[in-house]
Amino acid sequence: MNHIRIGQAYGSMIPKKGADIMLALEPMEAVRYLDFLKDGGVIIVNTQPVVPVTVASGQAKYPEVSDILDALSEKYIVKAFNADELAFEAGSRLSMNVVMVGAVSGYLPIPKETLLESIKALVPQKMVEVNLRAFEAGKQKVEES
Repeated sequence: MNHIRIGQAYGSMIPKKGADIMLALEPMEAVRYLDFLKDGGVIIVNTQPVVPVTVASGQAKYPEVSDILDALSEKYIVKAFNADELAFEAGSRLSMNVVMVGAVSGYLPIPKETLLESIKALVPQKMVEVNLRAFEAGKQKVEES
């Protein structure tokens, strides 16, 4: 694993073993940045893999997602779900990142209303309702688990 890039960019902001929570948009992303999460920390992870070129071309194999989640669960609290699917159900797969914001929202010291107002201000007007549904879907998914 190569942690040099993130260590150089964010090392002074997030020391190794300094983060309480990790938000991973795909399973291997969680593995790549584990050095920054404290033992017993929370990982919120989208279970939908992003397949790198080496895997798509047959040069490498993506690990089984269940194996990744089992390994992570040995040391961390893992909240795993398919955020791509929830985004699709909300109205657009492009809202996956907002599903993840909803999922992490209960762990943040930011009021839900502030996050919702930010979504309304930042996404195109025609996509506001979809993104609000995506946020709620992610929030609800983590609250259920």
